Amino acid sequence: MNIHVDTVIHDDAILKQLRSDQVGKFAATEWLRLYTPYVPYRTGVLANGATTIYPWKIAHTAPYARYIYNGDGFHFYRGQHPLAGSRWDQRAAPLQKPKLIQALQAFIDRGGVNLNV
Repeated sequence: MNIHVDTVIHDDAILKQLRSDQVGKFAATEWLRLYTPYVPYRTGVLANGATTIYPWKIAHTAPYARYIYNGDGFHFYRGQHPLAGSRWDQRAAPLQKPKLIQALQAFIDRGGVNLNV
């Protein structure tokens, strides 16, 4: 899953800072935290163990991750994660995307990005 950022900033130096690996790693880590309750969970491998975070990207590395992600129509066990289902990032987006935006703004506000370039 990739994370995309839309912006109306026209200053190339600031855009470079906002698109940095540091911001991307924070965004991916935060997005994973926010959508994890939507990831199917039986043993926890898919939700907690088999995940690699890159700047601007989250990779679920369990061999069956793609199958489960695209598993529209599956009957998911919801004992641990009542919101679980296929395409978990898309399921989470309506409620969690505003929280991601707030977290990114807070990251910038506390100096996570130097915008005085």
